[in-house]
Amino acid sequence: MTDPLEHATGLVKQELLSKVAGNEQNPFDMRVYKCVSGDSSNQTMVPSFYASRLVGCICEEDATCVNRMWLHTGEAKRCECGYWFKFDDAKPMV
Repeated sequence: MTDPLEHATGLVKQELLSKVAGNEQNPFDMRVYKCVSGDSSNQTMVPSFYASRLVGCICEEDATCVNRMWLHTGEAKRCECGYWFKFDDAKPMV
C-alpha cells in the first residue's frame, strides 16, 4: 500500500501535512473565538490567511441566526450588536 500523502494534492495534502505536524484536531484553525469587551479600542482579532474573511457573530446567546460580515485587511468593523472585529494576519498552513 502506498502512503496517501504521496498522492494527495491541494487542501487534502495541506490537511494531511498539518495532521503529521501534530495539529490533529483542528488543521484549518476553525475555532470559535469569544468576543472581547466590544469597544473600538479593544477589538476581537480574527486571524486569516487571505486578504479578506467572512465572519459570523452570534449577537445574543439564544439567537437563531448568525450575523455575517466581510473583514478586509487594515479595517475594523462593528457588528449590529456593538462588538468590534479586526483582521489579523495569520501564518499560512505548511
